Amino acid sequence: MNVSGWRAALRIARREAWRAKGRSLLIVLMVALPVFAASAAAVTYRSQQLSVDERLERRIGQADALVWSLREAGGLAVAQDPADGGKSQLVPDNPSGAVEFVPTPPTQPTADTHQTDRPPMPDAGATIPPGSTVLTETDATVSIRTKYGLASTDFVELDYASPVAKGILRQTSGRAPRTTDEVVVTDALLSAGGLKVGGTITEYGSGKVFTVVGTVRVPDTFDARRVFAPPGALLDGLARAVGLELQRKYLVDAPPGAYRWDAVRALNEKGIVATSREAAHQDLPDSAVPYRSLDTGSADALGDLALAVMVVVIGMALLEVVLLAGPAFAVGARRRKRDLGLVGVVGGDRRHIRTIVLADGVVLGTVAGALGTALGLAAAWFSRDWFSETTGKQIGAYDVRPLELLGIAVLGLVVGVIAAAVPAFLAARESVVDSLTGRRGVRHGSRILPLVGAGMGAVGLGLAYYGARVSPSDAVTLAGCVIAELGLIACCPALLGVAGRLGRLLPLTPRLALRDAARNRPRSAPAVAAIMA
Repeated sequence: MNVSGWRAALRIARREAWRAKGRSLLIVLMVALPVFAASAAAVTYRSQQLSVDERLERRIGQADALVWSLREAGGLAVAQDPADGGKSQLVPDNPSGAVEFVPTPPTQPTADTHQTDRPPMPDAGATIPPGSTVLTETDATVSIRTKYGLASTDFVELDYASPVAKGILRQTSGRAPRTTDEVVVTDALLSAGGLKVGGTITEYGSGKVFTVVGTVRVPDTFDARRVFAPPGALLDGLARAVGLELQRKYLVDAPPGAYRWDAVRALNEKGIVATSREAAHQDLPDSAVPYRSLDTGSADALGDLALAVMVVVIGMALLEVVLLAGPAFAVGARRRKRDLGLVGVVGGDRRHIRTIVLADGVVLGTVAGALGTALGLAAAWFSRDWFSETTGKQIGAYDVRPLELLGIAVLGLVVGVIAAAVPAFLAARESVVDSLTGRRGVRHGSRILPLVGAGMGAVGLGLAYYGARVSPSDAVTLAGCVIAELGLIACCPALLGVAGRLGRLLPLTPRLALRDAARNRPRSAPAVAAIMA
């Protein structure tokens, strides 16, 4: 059909949609629902995928690098992720690639034990280049008195109000501490410990009392229970008095080029790691990053599985929408049966009738795609705080990808056309005489479709069992479930016919309902299949 024919069909579809407002609204809402969910999920997913700069701001603030000695390495060489010094592993020194530990009895120390082979713990502060501005972060685990008793918590000494540390914490109430007798606590510790701003907390070991002057939140861990104080408030004294083990990290505002990847690699050889802004932005080949060869890749495998599950869920949701919207298009085509018959009287052929019904899907699918996308964008914006509270992690910047959203909106158009396809082909098969007189021809159900459906169901169940029991494979199991579901859907018309014949054993009301469902299988079968799916 040419462009002018499609233009006329779309004009007819627009007028019909406006005339049958209730049915059109129902179809638009059904098709818009998965578009709404997909667009909201896409924007939220992109927003929670932090950019390199967003991750760095939460970890190192406005500094150029965060440098510290890796306690577990004990001075041995380590390999780290260029963008995050917290992701690091010991470099194995044996050909198999595994770190081998041979325990020795504590009462019989030997000179060749693993511990004596390690060099002294390096001082990360001594490696800071001259001309740098340094902010020290010291933390240790201490016990504090709360309303409900003693609680073990992280005590961090950091001048987080400094411009160098901006972005590491978010002040939620009160102010930053100004003296060594003042602290702030995280929201999670405030609620869990029964504390309040303006109250006091006592460190158990030293008995020192601090005034709580505010609350903060760690952007990546809302449930973190920590105390933050200015440098020199507590930990150095505890270390001298009771030998408390401290972890010192250094936020460094360094000269340009001081912490490029080659400099970070040199620190790794000494057991020191660094989260460096310059290294995170460098485009490095895998050969230059030993950590990538040591990474197990389990996170990638989990991500692939989650993606596969998401694709299956979205696919089944779209299938349900097609099955539910199809009968609504069929009802519209049946009510316009006489109008479609007149198209044949004036010289239109089956192709024109089919195009007119398909145009209904184009018009309503386009409206549903635009509406669902707009509502999804709004939902993603207004649910940002809720999403952050639910996940316990601050969501990133509102990230809209126009091409992705355009594809999702087009998905609504595609769903509308597919839902209208079967009613369009059925309407095109009607004879002109039957359409004008309102008679309904007798159609027999397909004998092949139930056999195909039963075969698909059996194959799908077999694949699901094989993937779950014989040779565990998530992909095979998912594929089997999808194939079995499609097979059951193909069997629905035949199952309705069987149910209609068995209806004579039921009372009058369910018997009439079953017979009507069996008689109108093009309308009933998709609804039953959608419920089964």
